[in-house]
Amino acid sequence: MNKFLRDQAGSISIEMMGIFSIFVLIITLSVDVGQSLVAKNKLNNLSYSLASIIRERSGLYASISKPITQEEVDHLYEIASSFVKNSSIESLGIKVESLSFDGTTFSNQGEKRVLSFSKGEVECKESQVLEEKASLSFFTKLKTWNPVYQVTLCAKMKNDFFKVGNALFEPVGSAVVYGK
Repeated sequence: MNKFLRDQAGSISIEMMGIFSIFVLIITLSVDVGQSLVAKNKLNNLSYSLASIIRERSGLYASISKPITQEEVDHLYEIASSFVKNSSIESLGIKVESLSFDGTTFSNQGEKRVLSFSKGEVECKESQVLEEKASLSFFTKLKTWNPVYQVTLCAKMKNDFFKVGNALFEPVGSAVVYGK
């Protein structure tokens, strides 16, 4: 029995299997985290683009002071869905918020009005409270306060090996812009 325990034949094969298993685990975790980072970056860029569409919608729609509608959010969701179609994102959710004011003087913003619309399979939790961004608004030459918009995109990833990437880097993108 002592001779069997001291025999070194095959020990390199056993050690290599252990090292190889750890190496494969590290690579798999790296791919998982990398996919989540790429998705988060894509969602951040896309949310800024969609927020720009909301900001510039006065050129697309008849009225400048028209509040956001669910129909507009539905259109933004269709745009976002088409951009993430061939990626590692399985399902998507969008939340669009608008903060407007009824004040007509430079010294008083007046009452704050928040509108919020959502669509999609993934529910977006609030990443930032929009009312705290009231300082981004400014008084215009038309004697009104400019609205502030926030677009948040949330995603569920597909092909997550260990879901480590989603735990470390939640696939959420958000952008805050002022209106025109």
